[in-house]
Amino acid sequence: MDVLKGVNIPKISTQLLQVPAYNDAFYHKQKTLAFLRDQCARGQLRNPDEVFASILLSIWFELMDSGKDRWKDHLHGLQDIMQTFNFPKGLTASIPYFSECFDTNYAIFGIIGPTFVKTTQLYQPIFTTIPVIDVLKLSESQTWAGCPAELLFALSLINAASSDPEQTPDVVYHICTLLRKFSPKQWAAAGSKTDNVMPRYNFARMWRAAVGIYASQVLNAAVEGFDISPQYPTSSSDSVVSNIRSMDPSNAHYRGLLWPTFVIGAHSPTQRSVIVESNGHSWAIWRCENVTNALRLLQRIWGLREAGGMPQRWIQYVYESGEAWIFV
Repeated sequence: MDVLKGVNIPKISTQLLQVPAYNDAFYHKQKTLAFLRDQCARGQLRNPDEVFASILLSIWFELMDSGKDRWKDHLHGLQDIMQTFNFPKGLTASIPYFSECFDTNYAIFGIIGPTFVKTTQLYQPIFTTIPVIDVLKLSESQTWAGCPAELLFALSLINAASSDPEQTPDVVYHICTLLRKFSPKQWAAAGSKTDNVMPRYNFARMWRAAVGIYASQVLNAAVEGFDISPQYPTSSSDSVVSNIRSMDPSNAHYRGLLWPTFVIGAHSPTQRSVIVESNGHSWAIWRCENVTNALRLLQRIWGLREAGGMPQRWIQYVYESGEAWIFV
């Protein structure tokens, strides 16, 4: 793989451990786990807002460490706590300062997180009673991912349909309709700053292409009148990826490119140099090991494809790797 020659993928032992902030994060991670253990052992949560914040923070710690496996335990733990202690969905009305943060972060982890895990379920808000699409619109504007709400909603439906052996035609039809109706131009123009329209447009095109590719990987149902094979052909995704270089890494939307660049990179290896370069910028932004693991996994996918050992669907290889990856 010539394009990767000379590329130095940072290693946690030589990079993160030399950053003072990493030692601070490790210290606070231990304090967070001790706090959660103490709260759960009491049989009741005296400080639910602190517990919820600690669990979401723990997921961030896992992204810094690797971005695999343990984040899922924290997410399931949060869901179990809500059920075990019988918290009402309107709980955050009593802690309004944190309510939007809980809602929007849980939406990102609860929808994008399961995309590379074999067993998934329909996303449902657990902190609020407001409609799902309203939560996702808040997530679009207030989280680092910035994924357009309509696409995030489509992604949640794809996850749910992928775990349903029947995959009813109506659900698949609805997903395809959402993808076809979404307009990157309209979404970009809806932004508040005129000078940010083009970055938003490129960002939206990346996400729409990636969600379409992901849908074609996980949905096996054939619906009359719709083509469930890749919604966006390789040539189209190549064009989308090439526009990454026109985006300034300091632009806020660049922070949300890790998931779509991984999906498109796994699907279309012809733009490897752009994908590798984008991951390098993401590493400089986040300094999280899940960024380097995303590139390492892409290397394995590219290598297996060249050697003729890749399954027909690359998502199947990711499932069979036995590692629950989250790239956000």
